[in-house]
Order: sequence, then structure tokens, then C-alpha cells
Amino acid sequence: NNAGIIGNSFFDDFLEIDDFLEVLKVNTFGAIRVTHIFKPLIKRSRGRIIGMTSICARVPVPGFAPYTVSKHATAAYFDCLRKDGAGRSMINY
Repeated sequence: NNAGIIGNSFFDDFLEIDDFLEVLKVNTFGAIRVTHIFKPLIKRSRGRIIGMTSICARVPVPGFAPYTVSKHATAAYFDCLRKDGAGRSMINY
């Protein structure tokens, strides 16, 4: 499960809230929506959810705040999902 756009890559002084919202809608909420849609099928088939983010989720890159924030949020979502599903087959990268 992965979604990603970079969006505007400028330093924070040049960014607007909409720059963050656009990237979060695709990168974070896109991954959450896909997970929610397919979760019943995955549970029924005893399958796995694999969440792909980016190294930027753990190591911020200057000038890429919207992307970094979105990937950090996505990684946090999959971390929570993994903790919620302890004892079931879930993989998080």
C-alpha cells in the first residue's frame, strides 16, 4: 500500500496550508482509504497489509516539509495499525 506525490518543495516560509493539505490528501489519506477499503478482504483471506512510506518518514529533508509530514503521518498510521493488530500478520516498512 503506497501513495505519493511530492507537492511543492520549498522552504516553509514559501508554503501555504493548502500545499500541505494537497500532499496529505494523496499520501496519507489515500493510503488510509485504500487500507480501509481492502481491510475486510485482507482479514477474510488472512492476508497482509504492507505499508510503504519513505525514508523521509524518519529522516526529514530540507525543503520537503509537506512530503515529509505526509510520510511521517502515514508511517505513524501503519505503526498504530501494526500495534492494533499485534498477533496478526501485518508488516510495516
